[in-house]
Amino acid sequence: MLFELLTGRMPFTAPDAVGYLTAHLNDPPPAPSAIAPGVPAAWDRLILRLLAKEARERHASAAALAVAGGSAALYLTGDPSKDPVAWSRHLSHVDVRNNSGHDVLVADERCFVASGDYYRDNAVLHAFDVAGGEPLWEVPLDALWVRDTRFVVVGGTLLALTQGPDDSHLTLHHLDAASGERLGHPSVPLDAGLDLHGPSGLLLKAEDRLVSASDARTGDLRWTEDGDTFTAAGDLVLLDGGRALFGETGEQVWERPDLFPTGGPGLAVGEDILVYESGDNGPDLVFRHADTGEAVWRGPFLRDEPEFGAPLPPLESLVADTTVLLPPLAGERERPTAVDALTGEPRWTYEGAYGEDGRVASVPGAFVLSTGEATVCLAAADGAERWRDDAGDTGAVRTTDAFAVLYRTKDERVFRRWTTVRILDAEDGRERWTGQFDSTDVSAPATGDGLTVVLDQGGTVWALRV
Repeated sequence: MLFELLTGRMPFTAPDAVGYLTAHLNDPPPAPSAIAPGVPAAWDRLILRLLAKEARERHASAAALAVAGGSAALYLTGDPSKDPVAWSRHLSHVDVRNNSGHDVLVADERCFVASGDYYRDNAVLHAFDVAGGEPLWEVPLDALWVRDTRFVVVGGTLLALTQGPDDSHLTLHHLDAASGERLGHPSVPLDAGLDLHGPSGLLLKAEDRLVSASDARTGDLRWTEDGDTFTAAGDLVLLDGGRALFGETGEQVWERPDLFPTGGPGLAVGEDILVYESGDNGPDLVFRHADTGEAVWRGPFLRDEPEFGAPLPPLESLVADTTVLLPPLAGERERPTAVDALTGEPRWTYEGAYGEDGRVASVPGAFVLSTGEATVCLAAADGAERWRDDAGDTGAVRTTDAFAVLYRTKDERVFRRWTTVRILDAEDGRERWTGQFDSTDVSAPATGDGLTVVLDQGGTVWALRV
């Protein structure tokens, strides 16, 4: 059955029953990859051992089979007629666990994957056709990755950041996303600020008391302005000193002495912006009119400053439609509280179980909360429970536009850890895909062309049909 699932045919063919029986008894089975190119070697080894003629060459038990699975994955799908894995590819020197940047991105009908790490193995970028998994190009970057940032794709250009050869600079690689052609690799000081301005596609940089914006593909300079730091927020770029510039041209739009951005990029909500700003005790969340900078509302986000090096949650994870979900234990909030993003007025409070480290993610029109006891999805408008998943040992929750992806890693046997990935429909919580990976870690999902792509710690890229 496994052979047929992977190749679309039985191991042996013959014109009649006698010929089929003779082949079954005497002929060695072909490797699955000989019938369906692209089948990973781990599956070849596993299935050929299962089909061995001699009993002593097969696994002694189901437990032995599970331990021998290697980098294979066991998976189920709600539609038996649909192969749950569209394609897979194996890469060397992958470290999902110790990376906080992207491992996999899908853009322009291509799947981009990073291998290497920040401490031992040099960075390599790989591109595959997302529909069929065919390799398109592979580019070694001849340097180690930066730990908290790897690569991004914008306007047909792939930007990747690696450590410089003398540890005094970083190197920003510009590659053509379609061909992998190197377009440039300028050096960047270690303390320089870098970010992309999404609406304009310009690369922002803060260096030597200047903030600049340049074309991400050519490096051509578009504008510069005095400043030490910047925060991208919708169409604007916010500078220290309370100034707001139009990101595409650098033209100053307004100046506000009470503007002190902190923590990460702002977020456009409607025609205005939501921004983390410095508060009296910890970071505040502030909603401002984008055309004037006037603060519509301000509220404490955390009771104290976050631990050193601990990032604040991306604002995208806290906003669904025009509702903002604020965590508990700040100001007068003792429970997670949803407010109207446009006015700051409370909308609803979540009264269910919720730990201080509970994770929040957003999907269209709703929030997904991991409470420790369950994973719940709450409608953004009124807090009504859309669905609940009672698997209490979920370790992480990540979301896409259509799905909530739940991760759980546990010890199955001595020295053997499996990660279970469950993909739920964000609308109704129905399980759309579940699989076990022989790996301690599995990356965040990337989606495109009807597929969900993940990378496991063993180095296998999996394109899942959900």
